[in-house]
Amino acid sequence: LNLDPINMNRCNSCPFVTKYPQSLRNHYKNMHSKSVEETRDLCPGCGKTFAHISVHRWVCKASDTSTIQDSVSREILEASKSRTVLL
Repeated sequence: LNLDPINMNRCNSCPFVTKYPQSLRNHYKNMHSKSVEETRDLCPGCGKTFAHISVHRWVCKASDTSTIQDSVSREILEASKSRTVLL
């Protein structure tokens, strides 16, 4: 990754670094805002929380989708696996 360290946007709360200001705003909103902390999905397999359950599929290998409590989250996860679109 060729990123110019002078023109980087850094998160004040974690090591996240991005080239784009909008990406930093999205990161902060998705990872550090209090409203997100209240609505994050908890993975019963690994104990991590996710702002978007679709990210869970890529990050956590320890969890079985049948253990995800939220049925909507389970639908989204299954749809992302089969690459179908929910309407």
